[in-house]
Formats: sequence, C-alpha cells, structure tokens
Amino acid sequence: ACALSLCFFQMEYSPLAETEQKYHHVRDQSLFYSQEVVFSFTKPMTQWMQILQGKSVKDLTTLSGDIMDENEMHGARETNVQFYLYTNANLMTLCCLFGNLEKARICAERCRPLADHPFGAGDGSYVVFFDALIAALIARKTRDRRMLRHAKSLLKRIRYWAKHSPYLFLCRKSLLEAELAAIAGDDSAYMKYVTAVAEAKESKSMLLIALANERAAKHFVEINNEEASKPFLQEALEWYEKWGAKAKVDHLAAELGSV
Repeated sequence: ACALSLCFFQMEYSPLAETEQKYHHVRDQSLFYSQEVVFSFTKPMTQWMQILQGKSVKDLTTLSGDIMDENEMHGARETNVQFYLYTNANLMTLCCLFGNLEKARICAERCRPLADHPFGAGDGSYVVFFDALIAALIARKTRDRRMLRHAKSLLKRIRYWAKHSPYLFLCRKSLLEAELAAIAGDDSAYMKYVTAVAEAKESKSMLLIALANERAAKHFVEINNEEASKPFLQEALEWYEKWGAKAKVDHLAAELGSV
C-alpha cells in the first residue's frame, strides 16, 4: 500500500510510462503476496495511464481497456468501497481532461468521500482540486450558480492548504482563481493564468504545467483572442507530450489546432 501511494504521488511529476512500469511492479508484487485489495487499487490508475498514453482504442472518457472494465466499479460499490471511490476519482479526471464534463461531475459526486481529509492528504486534495475545476468549467459553460458556489467553496479549502504547503497547492489555487475571474469577466484572469503556469513550473508538476497552459489557451479562444492563445497552446502540447499523454496531445490538437 505504501508503494502504491508513492507511485500515485509520482504520477504527475514523471513521464507516464515510467510511472506505469512502477504500477506494474506493484501489481506483480501484490499478486505474489496475495494482496488482492492492493491489486484492485492498481487497476484504475494503470488503465487511466494507458488511455492517456494512447494505448487504448476505446472511448477516451470510459475507463476500460486491457486492465479493467469501467463496469467493474458498479459491482464493487458494496464489496470494495475504496476500489469504487478510486475508480470514480480516476474516471473523473479522465472525463475532465477529455471534455466530458457531465460525466466528470457525476464521478466527482461519487468520489467525494475521498476528500474528507482535513489537511490535504494526497488522494483527498486531488479530488478536491478536480471537483472544483469541473464545477468552474461547468459554471463557465452553463452559468450554473450552484456549480459556481461549489467551486468557490472548494477554493477556500485549497487556499488554506496553499498557505501551509505552497509548493503543492499555490498553482492549483491560482488556476482556480483564474477560472473564476474568467467567469466574472475580470481582466485579472490573464495574469492569474500566467501566475498559475509559473507556479506549476515551480512545483515541477508536468500535469499542472500542461493543464494551466491548456486552460489559458482555451480562455483566449473563448474570448476570441486566438493569437494570444497560441503560446499557451504550444506549451500545453509540449508538456503533455513530455508527460507522455499522447491521446491528450492528439485530442487537444484536434480541438484547438496544432501550433
């Protein structure tokens, strides 16, 4: 279980192929020692990484492939609650990254028990951040006030964490603040996106560097300033490529065009 936690924390800081290799090692060891519960926890993240790397030919917002089938989580809801929660957490981020916001929202609601850690434990803070981001993206698209209030509520928690662990949380805080500023039509959104990118680089999170650049690029496309979006898009594509997320690179290039 400790090895699995270390792999999870490595996920956004190292190329996906490297992390996947470590997950496979944990999977082999858990089977060797008959640790079936630990083995089950490796399945959603390993399948998630395979989809991002373009190794799965199925729907990018369905957590199914060679490692597992998404439908497994429904049967495990009563018998293996943690597997159910972690599968939804991985599916939540997958749907967020590939633009299926309604499915992402449903998964976020299902995995919120993982977020009940008062001091920002890894899995809990991961859920809180993406839950807030999904709510903000939906609010921006639909003007749903309930989603906006939810995003603001979660941002308060992330701001608290950022005071005590800026290395991990400042970039997350700034990115959410940029999204909320954009929803409000506030001109400060630009500098908040720039700040989020800079802070993500300080944290060395490959995922967050790419994601902050992607969100900045999409912000400028949405306000009809495609020229301003180009450097952010280029950097987003470069960092997703470095991370090894080939499927995301292809998806983003198809969505906004390559630079």
